[in-house]
Amino acid sequence: MGFYSVMKTLLPVQLVVGYVFVMSGLVVNFLQLCSCVIWPFNRHLYRKINVHLAYAHWSQFTFLGQWWAGCDVIVYLKPEDFKYMGFEHTLAIMNHKYDIDWLMAWILCERWANLGNSKIYGKQVLKYVPLIGWAWYFTESIFLKRQWEHDKKVIQRDLKEATDYPDGYNITLLLLPEGTRFTEEKQRASLEVCRAKGYPELKHVLLPRPKGFVLSMHGLKGHFQAVLNCTVGFTTDGPAPIMMNIVNGKKLTAHFHIERIPLEDVPTETDEACAAWLRSVFKKKDDLYEGFLQTGHFPGPTMPLPRRPHDLLMFWFWFVVLVLPLFWYLGSIFMSGTFTQQAVVVLVVVLEKLLFALTSNGTPMIFRKPKKSSVQPKKKWRKTHLEVHRQAFVNARKNTNKLITAAKQIYTKNKIIDSKSNPKELFRIVNGLIKHSKPGADLPQSNDNRELATKLADYFDDKIENIRKELDNTDVSSVNNSSETCEKSINSFRPTTEDEVKNIIKSMPNKTCPLDAFPTWVAIQYADLLSPALTHLINCSLDSGEMPILLKRAVVVRPLLKKVGLDVNDFKNYRPFPYLSNLNHSNLVVRKRSAKSEQTRVSTVAHASPPPGTVPYSHTAQAEAR
Repeated sequence: MGFYSVMKTLLPVQLVVGYVFVMSGLVVNFLQLCSCVIWPFNRHLYRKINVHLAYAHWSQFTFLGQWWAGCDVIVYLKPEDFKYMGFEHTLAIMNHKYDIDWLMAWILCERWANLGNSKIYGKQVLKYVPLIGWAWYFTESIFLKRQWEHDKKVIQRDLKEATDYPDGYNITLLLLPEGTRFTEEKQRASLEVCRAKGYPELKHVLLPRPKGFVLSMHGLKGHFQAVLNCTVGFTTDGPAPIMMNIVNGKKLTAHFHIERIPLEDVPTETDEACAAWLRSVFKKKDDLYEGFLQTGHFPGPTMPLPRRPHDLLMFWFWFVVLVLPLFWYLGSIFMSGTFTQQAVVVLVVVLEKLLFALTSNGTPMIFRKPKKSSVQPKKKWRKTHLEVHRQAFVNARKNTNKLITAAKQIYTKNKIIDSKSNPKELFRIVNGLIKHSKPGADLPQSNDNRELATKLADYFDDKIENIRKELDNTDVSSVNNSSETCEKSINSFRPTTEDEVKNIIKSMPNKTCPLDAFPTWVAIQYADLLSPALTHLINCSLDSGEMPILLKRAVVVRPLLKKVGLDVNDFKNYRPFPYLSNLNHSNLVVRKRSAKSEQTRVSTVAHASPPPGTVPYSHTAQAEAR
């Protein structure tokens, strides 16, 4: 992990970024409030102003994703539809499976220069959320109470306003027809409804709620040009798609499959026809996501969508305006301020650190419901001090512990399943389980070593068998064993040249083992003299497919102790030595050139992708050449 990566995880640095976000949001909200005086006289001017004000704050999110964490989006879209993106009014319908899918959608809008014009369908309570919720309210997003008679009037009214927008300001209206984020519990409820009504079963999305979509289609036809059917997915071999990983600067890559559907192609003759069309779209989403889980990508061509510097420049603008005066003020306090002022600043920082720790390491959502079940009995017993209430609390606490144990099992199993393609994450999970377990709590004990070994083997066999039984019904994506055949072949490698050998020698790191009779720096300094002989050696090796035995030898010595006086019989006390660190230098040059020849061959014959289970460039020399 480099310095920049470590810096992004430091609390003081994150507090500065958070300060910029909060203060810029307050400034933007105040200016939006002031712009309300324009609304009665010129609504078009009000909307133009608020588009740019909203971008000034929302771009902080896209900066965090694109520039801070280095996130990227891969867009699967037909080339003939790409030209419309950002240049027409659209309704985007998207699956809602992740915590940050909305952020990735905003990154798309930013790259299409359409972020300030984006709107959402959201819950009524969202408009009361400070900063972002207030900005949504001023930019005329649609807020619903989930009471159809009320929401029907709100949708009709707000869509009428949305269709009256200034020319050149194209709206992207985001609708999540599922109504909530995907969870296993909600998916089971969705399946029950599908089976009861005879709809196709959906594995990776929820059954969409059609009322709001149908009403929107009636209100938007003739005013909006297209519906964007967006399906988002994250591969399981990277960090979890959560906001905390974005804040810590961990790079994520979102895959977006986008289908542009002209609005006139959506059937609106009857409400049922429109609802059936929406269900068919979500069935297609489900199939697309199933294929994505198996292959790691969506079908179709990908379109390049580079990031723009606008949100980066906006962040630095706010940084200069807000942070530099803050540093000057804090510096003046610590240089000439009173003790009380200094204590207040330190206290604020400590409180922010505690709040940050509580919010980032809090109880997972799956454990909160079991813990709440014993709260009321505990309060009642403390209030009355009756034995019957104490016993009720004891029983409730026992049940709570059982529920928490079951919840932990489900939580851990889901984490293991989600990380099935990421060995590093699996090792981290297992290491965490081992660290948090009590040593020897339920392990078998015996004074006889042979009997103890047998008991331990049986113990872990039983553990593995239980895990297998629990995972029998788990839906695990099958490995794609299909591989393309290579139609071209090659019988020999291209001979190398002296210039290639010189470049390989001079590009090697200037480091060597003290035992090497021919140090690397000598080879680099006299590369011009050595290159003819090494070129001949490499070409002979490529022609024959063999390496001289003398060049394969290395001196293997006993490692040094980490500290003088440590036990020489304990291998942990020795320093590790690099793999073949004193291998003959000529051998390394030949291996590098051979690896480059292999890479050239692969690219020349358009070799198929490596089969599942293999690691490209796994050979040491190939890794070095790469």
